[in-house]
Amino acid sequence: MNIIFEEISKSVHDNIFSKLGQRSLTVLLVGAGQEKSSSLRETVRKELENKKYFTWFDVYYPEDLFEELISETQFDLLTLENLLAKDVHTVAIILESSGAIAELGAFANHKNLCDRLVVIIDKKYRKKKSFIMLGPVRYLQNKTKSIVIFHNFRDPEINKLGEQIRNAIRKISKDVDVDYSVKNPIAAQHFLLAAIYITGPVKRDILTSMINSIIRKTNKNIIIVRSSLNILLRSDEVIFQDGEYMLTRVGVDRLIKTLKFEPEGYNILNLLDKLRVEVLNRTLRKQRQWQYMERAG
Repeated sequence: MNIIFEEISKSVHDNIFSKLGQRSLTVLLVGAGQEKSSSLRETVRKELENKKYFTWFDVYYPEDLFEELISETQFDLLTLENLLAKDVHTVAIILESSGAIAELGAFANHKNLCDRLVVIIDKKYRKKKSFIMLGPVRYLQNKTKSIVIFHNFRDPEINKLGEQIRNAIRKISKDVDVDYSVKNPIAAQHFLLAAIYITGPVKRDILTSMINSIIRKTNKNIIIVRSSLNILLRSDEVIFQDGEYMLTRVGVDRLIKTLKFEPEGYNILNLLDKLRVEVLNRTLRKQRQWQYMERAG
């Protein structure tokens, strides 16, 4: 990787990313697939994200984050969910599909996740003597810190349900220590947002190399970069064009807004622009050198 990108990586990490405080509670939301029009999941997501109190909630669908990885690699969704689930405060599971039921069984038996689940079940099943109720649900209620919520799915009273879920997330999050470093794909989006602002338009392999220059290179680094970029693409903060990533106006506005929240926000913004100018100057100098060599040759 070009030395300039190594220098930029270190500066972005040490002087920008590391100064960002974690201001939200992150939630991995599992439920029926998005193709199901009657799904409760999207309604719950909007309810959680639209209510801004002293803390706010960032809600993610696992399949949105991992779409490229699943289609282009040998990774499977459950493995990827297990990796990401350690990087969020809670995993909320709405039992409205067979897939969600299967994932409940997997997560309930996961030693690192069984204490941070919020499970939402239709109250009509509360007294059913089914394997789900007598197995994973009873285990979570009796043996873990996870929280089970029973609610009427036919008349969900979304404001009430949203408040129940928010309270459960807050309670569980008090005992959860999320690693908010670039090893966390959700946190890494803020690093990439600043990196793309400075270096864009930029190819994905350069962004991956920038991550590799900060943390030890592993297979998870691919997951970090692709998942983080998917977050930025789906929120319209980044566009992918001609093989390169660029910030949109939405992305620039979010980056500036995020930095303004920080105590050193003004200084960080100045550094951000200084680094961008430096990259542009070096790129122009390199282009002129190539042009001179071509003419001389």
